[in-house]
Amino acid sequence: MPDEYEKALTHVAYEYAALESAYNLAQTATKTPPLIAAFDSFLVHYRSLVEFFAKEKHRKDDVRAKDYIAGWTTPPLPEWAKWKDQMHILLAHLSTKRNERIGFDHRNDFKPMLAEIQAAWEEFAKGLNGTPYDGKLEPLLKHRRENFSRIR
Repeated sequence: MPDEYEKALTHVAYEYAALESAYNLAQTATKTPPLIAAFDSFLVHYRSLVEFFAKEKHRKDDVRAKDYIAGWTTPPLPEWAKWKDQMHILLAHLSTKRNERIGFDHRNDFKPMLAEIQAAWEEFAKGLNGTPYDGKLEPLLKHRRENFSRIR
């Protein structure tokens, strides 16, 4: 299976680059449709990365940080603990709870959420040192960032 995990690193890099791109668009969007798309995209990629760093596998083909780093310990994710219920309401299904103000303010709340994932990402990247995946993540991330920068 290591070959499959190496191939999956491109998807891991995509999630991180997409999170950064969604954050930047959410902070700079001047019209409602791009803001809505960026808002939802940020939450989806944030949740995907939290699951990558923290969650147990639900399916045998799930990819998690612990697949790459023996003894992986999830860094603290206090923003996730704070917002996971609201994210579930917004992303998982239509709900009458959407009628209530859920509380996300992209101008204030996304920055600490991004910082939390950036810190976990740094730990993950450092943890790859000395593994078979050493040196493979950064080129993939660079490529993904370049692809997202062309969209603007």
